[in-house]
This record gives sequence, structure tokens and C-alpha cells, in this order.
Amino acid sequence: MTPDQIACITNSFHHLLLIEDTLAALFYGHLFELEPSLMPMFQADMRGQGRKFMTMLHLIVSGLDDLDRLLPTLRELGRQHLDYGVRDEQYETVGAALCWALRQGLGERCTPDVEHAWNALYVLVADTMKAAARQATG
Repeated sequence: MTPDQIACITNSFHHLLLIEDTLAALFYGHLFELEPSLMPMFQADMRGQGRKFMTMLHLIVSGLDDLDRLLPTLRELGRQHLDYGVRDEQYETVGAALCWALRQGLGERCTPDVEHAWNALYVLVADTMKAAARQATG
């Protein structure tokens, strides 16, 4: 991640924190539209799941300045998602839902630079998680 990308993400995340419940609802709503088969992986308490989502997003964004400390957390998250039954190909759907939710939540603040930065972050997160899951399966 470049310093400019980190700045774009950090600055836009401040706005997203103001609408965190809405952002989480947008994300999960669109995720389930794109792939309804994912719904059984989640608890009935989607509000609580939304809070977990935003907590993890906050942890990731706040860790961008120190990737060496962030990467072990992402690897553990990848192993956990393997236990939940998440498959590699589902990460693409999650990324599409996240990018869509970010565009909705940020509105005109979602410039091409901001969107590119969030896409780069998602690729980093997803690739790290998938690699850890593959490593865990031997």
C-alpha cells in the first residue's frame, strides 16, 4: 500500500464511521443479493454481525501504517473463515459487495483514487486470508 492509498482509505473511513450501521447493512444486503447461498454462514443477529464487520474494518484501516503487525491478524482471520466454510472464489463476491457498499456509503467522496485504494486494500486482505487458509489445509 502506498502512502497516498493509505491516506485515501483513512480519510474516507472517517466518513464511513459516521454511517457504520448503514454501511454494514448495505454490505451484507448486497452480499446476499449477489450470493444468497452465503446467508446460512451468518447468525440471525445481523446487527451484531455488522458491528463485527465494522470492528474488523476499523482494525484493518488502523493497521495500515504497520503491516507487519496487521498481517498476522489477517492470517488468523483467513484460518477462521476457512472454518466457517468460506471458499476462495467467494472472496471475489465479498470484494464486489464491499466496493459497492463503499460507493453507496461515500457517494461523491468515492473518487477513482479512493475506490482504487480500497480495491488495493481488499486485494491485500483477501490474498493474505486466502493464503493462510490454503496453508492451514496443508
